[in-house]
Amino acid sequence: MSEQEKIDRLLHTVMSAVPPPTLSPGFDRTVSRRLRSSRLSTTGRLVLSTYIVVATGVSVWTMRMAAIDWNLIAIAVLVPLVLVASARRRGALRV
Repeated sequence: MSEQEKIDRLLHTVMSAVPPPTLSPGFDRTVSRRLRSSRLSTTGRLVLSTYIVVATGVSVWTMRMAAIDWNLIAIAVLVPLVLVASARRRGALRV
């Protein structure tokens, strides 16, 4: 008997003695509850909106201080907004 056959037999013996692992009965329910998207509260939406406005203002101000043309600034600000709007329309994003 080769070494590989001995290892295979030992492995088969050990694995047949232990019952295979199973999932708990409520596993699907638990996973779906944890993965369910949660909505932002009113305060959360306000904080996120304030952050967006401040971050956009700082970005535009920084780009103007770097003497970047207004056309490039508009592109840098509007392209992400268009991408997010199109993703939300398709239903890929839930906010």
